[in-house]
Amino acid sequence: MRRVTAVVLVSLLIGPIVASVLWNLDERLGIAIAGATLALVVLVLLGRLRAVVSGRTDADRGGSGDDGEGEGDGWSLVPDWQYEGRFAEAGGITRSEQEQAIREIDEQARHESDREQG
Repeated sequence: MRRVTAVVLVSLLIGPIVASVLWNLDERLGIAIAGATLALVVLVLLGRLRAVVSGRTDADRGGSGDDGEGEGDGWSLVPDWQYEGRFAEAGGITRSEQEQAIREIDEQARHESDREQG
């Protein structure tokens, strides 16, 4: 979703400029570019609204952020080493325990997979 947001922002930034330049060359072409920019923004906003209403996230669709976290997950901005320090009262200790449990499960799964292959 971050790519889509970037595309929308770039098109909102560049679209009107391109449309005004093309307007000087051909009025219909400028209108078409401006309309395409608006259509892109509306489509993305409607898609995002539909996802929010249905309760789906990027993780539900199989997508992920840069680090495997859902896009709306604020913990992706916090370094692991600060969970039990600065962010302890905000749920950092629980987050740290959850991530440790996930690492242990992944390690156990790798060991089981190695045993089955070997």
